[in-house]
Amino acid sequence: MKNNNNFDFIRFIAALSVIITHSYPMKGYLDYEDFLGQITLFPISYYAVRIFFLVSGYLILISFENRKSNFNYLWRRSLRIFPGIIAMSFVMVFIIGPIFTTKSISSYFFSSETYLFLNNIFLYRGYGMLNGVFQKNPTNTTINGSLWTLVYEFTFYWGLIILNIIGFLRFRYLTLIFWILATLISLPITPIFPYLESTSYIPFLRLNLLSFIEFASFFSLGMIFHQFKKEIIFNKKIFLFISIIYIGFIATGNYYFSKIGLFVLMPYIIFYLAMIKSKLNNFNKYGDFSYGIYIYAFPIQQIIVYLSNNTFSVTLITVITIFTVLPVSYLSWKLIEEPALSHKNKFY
Repeated sequence: MKNNNNFDFIRFIAALSVIITHSYPMKGYLDYEDFLGQITLFPISYYAVRIFFLVSGYLILISFENRKSNFNYLWRRSLRIFPGIIAMSFVMVFIIGPIFTTKSISSYFFSSETYLFLNNIFLYRGYGMLNGVFQKNPTNTTINGSLWTLVYEFTFYWGLIILNIIGFLRFRYLTLIFWILATLISLPITPIFPYLESTSYIPFLRLNLLSFIEFASFFSLGMIFHQFKKEIIFNKKIFLFISIIYIGFIATGNYYFSKIGLFVLMPYIIFYLAMIKSKLNNFNKYGDFSYGIYIYAFPIQQIIVYLSNNTFSVTLITVITIFTVLPVSYLSWKLIEEPALSHKNKFY
């Protein structure tokens, strides 16, 4: 499993792709105005996030099957999520916040509002604002708009344990049925879609129901690619055939065709590219930087907009962010994430 696929490279590119889309709202534009959004009706971050869940469903199921115990599995998954987000939250509150707040230092540190951002550590009680920080930026309702998807990811980690307990994972065709239902529900052609598109939340977890079902569709499809790995054929002819059909769907300019292609055709394209044997199979030999990119890029973009007084173009914001977040993600990996993962076998 290790070093025989391109999943690490795909996640790395997906993390960088999110930066492109987020540069648009940083300037006060809609995220759908990015170059891919204008062509396919969906911004590049929309694809990237769903690719994350698709790949995650495949890799996490393998991790679950190789677990020593349910606790060991959750411990490992927690080490991948929480150390990074804890470090990021403290950096934002105690370093970035004091530097960029419009409040006085005493007002900033003695206000209870300042510490609400630390709720992001607990995922399910995320908070987007930081006392007086980046308030003059166009995107001033959150200082880190990438964090909201992490709670869905961690919920799916728990979900595998629950599905295993009730016997769901013993029957792979149940995963296939679930994927079909989740995909159908996620499409605008279904009667239930308008209800889900409204502010419909899962109680207690505070998860948007439509986002949960959409992400679950991709996560479960990733599981299917593992569960049916002996039946699924990856070859260039099928890849080209599906790619041509997908491009045809996009070329129609029809929202429904584009979304159907995204849910049904795009995953095969991603997995075909992931399974190609190449030098990129060893992409992660220096570290896994995609998570660090994902959790630090947005506040870095906010800083760039703030310091430039919003005079930089979308392209310039994107380029500066990429060159800034890469060393930051490297430090996050070397100082926080990798040391934390060294303890993954501490509990069995």
